[in-house]
Amino acid sequence: MISVVLALMLAGGATAARPSVSRFVITLPEDWRDAESMTLVLRDVAVPRNRSAIFQVLVADEAGQETLLGSFAVVAISPDAEGQSHHEAFRVNMKRPLSRWGKENPRTSVLRLRVTPIDSKRQVIENLDWSAGDVAIEVRKSGRSELYRPTIPCGGSPGF
Repeated sequence: MISVVLALMLAGGATAARPSVSRFVITLPEDWRDAESMTLVLRDVAVPRNRSAIFQVLVADEAGQETLLGSFAVVAISPDAEGQSHHEAFRVNMKRPLSRWGKENPRTSVLRLRVTPIDSKRQVIENLDWSAGDVAIEVRKSGRSELYRPTIPCGGSPGF
């Protein structure tokens, strides 16, 4: 299972707050801009049953500037619920915002993505223990779909 929780170690061995952010890199084919659709697919997702969250999907350019591509939300069962709820898949249609981003970044075929859980006040939720069993971008072109998975781990997600 792909873990999306990273424990940061400080000098002296103390553990810092664990960010709930997942970062990964996906290399796409040269003609990705011609795709009919581009969808981020997270499968076999597990989230705490007692915590609602909005998961933002952002892409970074080479300078590190980020652009929001989309989001999905998970609603808590109740504040007292225990354990995790499991979801078959979440899908984020990224075609339109990714096309705009691609015009500003014409030479790239690499997507540096970040998935971050936030609360209703748009604050990052620290220590949210969530995971995805698989992540990919589904590119649909000429009636055919292809999946592209992370190619390069990128600080924040063991397993990606």
